[in-house]
This record gives sequence, structure tokens and C-alpha cells, in this order.
Amino acid sequence: MVRVGILLTDPDWEMQKCELFQYRKRDPDEFPWNKYIPEEEIYKRKYPQYARVIKTAYGVATDRVVGSFIMHAFKNEDVEVDFIRPVDVTMARLASNDLNFILIYDILEAFHMDFTKKKSHFNRVKKCLMTAKNIFPPYPYQQFINSKIAYYKYFKEHGVNILPTVTMTAGEYKQLGHQKAAQKVLDQVRVEEWDKFIAKPEYGQESRDLKFFNNKPGQKFDKKKFDAHVKYSMKKYPGVVFQKANMNFGKKKENAEVRHFYCGDKYNHTMIGWGDSTRSPEMSNDEKATLKKMQLPLLRRFSRGVLNKLPGIVMPNGVRLPRLVTRVDMGYAVNGKIEPFVNEVEFCPSYYVEEAPLQSSTKFIKNVGKQMVNITRLYAKRKASLRKPSPGRWLKTKRRS
Repeated sequence: MVRVGILLTDPDWEMQKCELFQYRKRDPDEFPWNKYIPEEEIYKRKYPQYARVIKTAYGVATDRVVGSFIMHAFKNEDVEVDFIRPVDVTMARLASNDLNFILIYDILEAFHMDFTKKKSHFNRVKKCLMTAKNIFPPYPYQQFINSKIAYYKYFKEHGVNILPTVTMTAGEYKQLGHQKAAQKVLDQVRVEEWDKFIAKPEYGQESRDLKFFNNKPGQKFDKKKFDAHVKYSMKKYPGVVFQKANMNFGKKKENAEVRHFYCGDKYNHTMIGWGDSTRSPEMSNDEKATLKKMQLPLLRRFSRGVLNKLPGIVMPNGVRLPRLVTRVDMGYAVNGKIEPFVNEVEFCPSYYVEEAPLQSSTKFIKNVGKQMVNITRLYAKRKASLRKPSPGRWLKTKRRS
């Protein structure tokens, strides 16, 4: 018997990263896993205007759907699923499962959803996820992917193309002092002639506290605004990434952000985003010229190279496991030329289930569910092989002799 734990989002929170998968009350048997979903977890959409593809009035949280698929697909096998609400994240609850998976709700989500000054909920969840030995992915990997500073440095060292970047942790900022720290950033901005640059906070999510600064020749740079933002960000976040702006990146379809979804090492599908629009290339036949310019096969090969260079998953006890979910977000144009670069990498991303083709999302949910069971079984088997045998008859005989 293996027990799979899933940390759930809380759809009752107003600002949660919880996308609702399709559910039709008039057709509750549309998906075989629906019978495992309690009535109270079928939610009416609060923001139907954002559901551009899946337009049902009701839906089910994606992480709940993945767990329900596991319950259906493995109902005749030795698999149990434990759904863990944010308020129920405790060491005892986590210890009751073989592995506990992070799909959507993670440390960043806990950080942004805790509006108290003392961040008591965030600190409790963070302590559990840092201390428990059976969290997947393990805390060092979470820490690496959650840190733009860490993986931008890693990509530089491993020959993965990123935009020109300066990183600074809050510790480095404090050690230098504001004036020297700010000057260090601005010196590189001027030497490399960044006409416009962006400040991205470490632990940032959904463009919160993200600022652009204009540094075009002949125009006055707003040093006061820059200083104020750096001081604010370094007080609130663990650090800041300063990056040369790629004009109109993610704003126009001619310079869209291309997001590749992987389950384990297998590619699943692609979503393309610009402005407030996110869509699948399968549904963009009216924009063939733009899609051709993007050179999607090239970008997919590039994203595969990024995936292959990411560090492996190693559990605290040394057990190596395959990856679960990876989303590689890329740009493809720099100054009008085709030049793929990595913008972000995520392990518990937005899945865009309300905007992706239903077939792609359904396939991904099934693949993720199967991979979770595979990972849990591998972990249980390899963990058992690490156990030292208890003193047996041979040892007792040797001691007597």
C-alpha cells in the first residue's frame, strides 16, 4: 500500500492560484473521476470572464481533479490519496503519507495568501515543508526553482540563454548598504546600455511588485523612484532580479511568451501568452504567420535542452526520483531577431486549464496522476532498500562466539 498526499489550494480564498477544471452539473458522469469529488468541492466560478475556453458555470480545482483521477485509475490497486488543506498542513499529517506532492499550493502561495503582519500561517507551512523528509519535490529543489536569483545564475553557468541580468539578495544588499548596492546595479545598467530595465522581486508571483525603469539616452532617469522601489523590495522580499527589458515581451503576439508543459521528461503541450490572452497554438489557425515566425519546433527543442540541464531530484535520504511537473517559459525574439531565451521555470505553475484545449488539459491531468503514483512507488521501494537489516541470527551467533 502506498499513500499519496496532495497539498490543496483553498478555493474559498479570493486571491488564490486555483484554476477550475470543467464540471457540468447536467452531465456529472462526463469524466469518470467526478464520482470521487464531493459536492462541496464543486465551485461556482467567481471570474467566468477569464474562462475563455472552458465556459462551464462550475468547476473543480485542478489539484483535486488530479487526486480524483488517481482514485479512479488505481481503485483496484494499493494506492490511497490524502487531500491536505492548507489549515491541515502539520508534521503529523505529512508523516502519515509515503510522499506529499506540491501541485499548486506551495511556499510562494502560502506567502502571498497570508495577509497578517506576523505571517504565522506562512511560517508554519514553510517550517513543515522545510522539515518534512517526504515532500515532493524536496525543499532544496523548491528553493532553487522558487529563486530567480539561483536559477538565473545556474543558467549562466550552464550555457542557457537568458536576458542580461543583475541579481542581488537581501543579504548582499544589507552588507553593501543602499547607496553602494544601488550603484552596483546602475553601473551595469549603464555599461551595458540598458535603455529600459525591470526589477523582479525574489518570491515574486503574478507580476506583484514588478517595476519597469526607463534609462533611454537623453531622458532623465528617475533615481528617486528607483531608490524607493529597491528599499521597499529588499525589505519585503529575499532579493531582487534586475533585467534588461525586452520591449513588448509578453504584451504583443509578435513578441509573446511561449510556455512549454512537461510531465516528467515527456512534453505535453504549449501555451502562448501576450497581454491578457493565453491560448494554445492548436487554436490559433487564424494567426499562422505569427506562429510560423515563432518557430515553435525550435523553441520546443530549446525547452527540452533547458529541462535536461536542470538539477535532478534528490530526496533528503539520498533517493533519486524523476521530475513531476515542469513549465519552461520562453521568449523567442530579441531586438527583432529569433533568439530563444528562458524567462522563467516553474514546478507548480499555473496550468491554464480554463484556456487550454480540454484535450490537452485532460491528457496532462492523467499524465501527472500516473507519474505521481509511479514516483511514490519508486520512493517507497528505494527507501526500503536503504534500511539497514536488523541484527539477525548470523550476527547473534558471531557475538556469542
